[in-house]
Amino acid sequence: GDATTDVCRHNLADSPQSNHIKYGWSVFPGTETSTHCHGFTWKDGEDELLGNMMYDISYRTTINKGYLKGVPGAPMCGCVEHMPTVEAAECRTATKKGEIEFTFSYEEGIVSASNTATINYQDCAVADLKKQYVANNAGDADKIAAIDDHLAGDGGCADDLTEYLNEEQFLHESKHVSKYVTPDPAEWSDLVVGEGIYFQPRGIDEAAADAAFRDLINAGCKEADGADRHCIIRRVCASCTSEPHRDIYYKRLTALPPSGTNTTEVYLINTFMNSWSKTPANDMAAGDFALYSTYQDALDGTNAWTWCDYGTEGVYGFPRNCGVTTYMHNQWNSYKRGGAYANHHGFYVELP
Repeated sequence: GDATTDVCRHNLADSPQSNHIKYGWSVFPGTETSTHCHGFTWKDGEDELLGNMMYDISYRTTINKGYLKGVPGAPMCGCVEHMPTVEAAECRTATKKGEIEFTFSYEEGIVSASNTATINYQDCAVADLKKQYVANNAGDADKIAAIDDHLAGDGGCADDLTEYLNEEQFLHESKHVSKYVTPDPAEWSDLVVGEGIYFQPRGIDEAAADAAFRDLINAGCKEADGADRHCIIRRVCASCTSEPHRDIYYKRLTALPPSGTNTTEVYLINTFMNSWSKTPANDMAAGDFALYSTYQDALDGTNAWTWCDYGTEGVYGFPRNCGVTTYMHNQWNSYKRGGAYANHHGFYVELP
């Protein structure tokens, strides 16, 4: 029978017309039901029989061999970038025997035409699809490298899955430029509160948790000229889709409002967690605070964000839709509701 292969993984976003899923992924560790994969490749300019090759690996194979099922979430047939990553695939091709014969006829005012050709279907000169593709594109390093993401090679699924999960999903072994940041413990407090991979619940006693948060902010940080200032609050967010929102610095410029539950009081820790509002005394336009994209900018007071809004009490957390220069949606966090991208975030406070 046909050779079988191991299925490694599939990015569901690569085939939304087949699975009707916008984002998602599947991995297939271990063994699966016998899986047969085959495809075709060609050199530039050798595209006369592409339709015949498509027929051979799809409809003709379905009829002749009874292959009727695909990898879950993936099409049965498609361009390689829409298909699952597998270890190997057989290579098929088609050749024309002789010339194409065209026949025209005219009868009682009706013109008809037909053409016939003899097409031979066979394995490629190199029976392995990846090897044939590499042979066809000899000298083009970019094209050759591109196929590795789709055909992992015999026995390659284990390493492919490790690399994919480490770089794209949750087993992060290397540091992304702007994701999965761990603040320097010599400059930043322990994690105050967070969600997801930064999971750290707030203390049960909200008043005590707020007092501890305020103590960190009021710990005695200094400006470059020695003047007293509040210590900077920092939020890191690995899951935020906006680059500037993956690391935000909140610099308090006026006195903190009193802690409590009266109209002129606030549990400041809850302002950041669930209730990003401008009252009491949390209005960027009024000069209560400034937001920055880097720690150095916050220290220097340069390149401050210029746009900010606020949410309904108890509904949206930091920083609602605040942005560098304009509105930026769904980068806010909340410990009471979902609906935004900040599912993996944590808050820290600068050390004096």
